[in-house]
Amino acid sequence: MSKETFAPIASGVALRHMKAIALPYPLARRWSLGQKLACNQAPLLDFTTDENLSDACFRILMSQTQAFLGVGELRTGETPEETLLVPKRVCAMAEPLPESTADEFTGN
Repeated sequence: MSKETFAPIASGVALRHMKAIALPYPLARRWSLGQKLACNQAPLLDFTTDENLSDACFRILMSQTQAFLGVGELRTGETPEETLLVPKRVCAMAEPLPESTADEFTGN
């Protein structure tokens, strides 16, 4: 700032104080398109068992690349099927992985 230039920090860096949920590409893509995700499957099921996390906000990352996608809210229900990860602020779209990188994560 001493040189009179504005250099904002990336939102992923500014929000590092928040807990993060890393989603695999198919779930990350759906979430970044605005879909609510039911928390009855891994990796979301692990978060729903912690009672301290009810109705909390999280950084959402793509697990393969650790790319910051935005902020989501965990809205708890009585069962994992009723507990949802809801997009609050989507900052980036989950991009498909390059073929060579995708093979490393799928085992093909």
